[in-house]
Amino acid sequence: MVFWNKKAPLLQCQILHSLPGRVRVGCRALGYLDERSDELSARLAEMAPITKVNVSVVSANVLVHYNIEEATEEETVELVESAIGAFSLDAYKAERAESNRLTVNERRLQEEPVSEMVTRVAVTAATLIFSWFRRRDASVPATLVGRLLTMPAITSLSLAAPIFRSGFHSMRTRLRPNADTLSATAILASIVAGRDVSALTIIWLADIAELLTAYTMERTRR
Repeated sequence: MVFWNKKAPLLQCQILHSLPGRVRVGCRALGYLDERSDELSARLAEMAPITKVNVSVVSANVLVHYNIEEATEEETVELVESAIGAFSLDAYKAERAESNRLTVNERRLQEEPVSEMVTRVAVTAATLIFSWFRRRDASVPATLVGRLLTMPAITSLSLAAPIFRSGFHSMRTRLRPNADTLSATAILASIVAGRDVSALTIIWLADIAELLTAYTMERTRR
């Protein structure tokens, strides 16, 4: 159940692998210390029991070679924790900046102008009206390919591209769904079930809600 997994505390260190005189320590904070990695390596290398250090900010771990006659594995890990703790402020700032950036990226209505939203609502409404009149006596396509190639389905998939990107981005970066993830799921489920007009209606209602929100925000700024 990945969606409910919580991240480990930023400065918490854990042993990933160990051998006599060698230990690999993982810590989320290392992923935010790209610009300070050389300084961290130098700080660790100056500590007496440690003989060699290799800091990897990409995989957020540090490989430490130490003298087993001068320190135990637990003591070496404590030294690593104290060294990383010296850069805790930088790590917290970088994590907060990343969190703020992801939140803004998910809010598509802040990026799209009101005029573009009005156009989307108008196009969706016109397609809905045309589909309602055309589909009165039409049957639902029997194959999945046929359901994906109807005009409402094609229109829905093209208009929902930003929703799909935002929903996938949230799942990939935060391992949890956002509002766009749920909307994308509903749209795809409607199309697969042969209810392409329902998918188009979901997009239309979502666009109207975003249009009203964006319009209110713009008027408030003025």
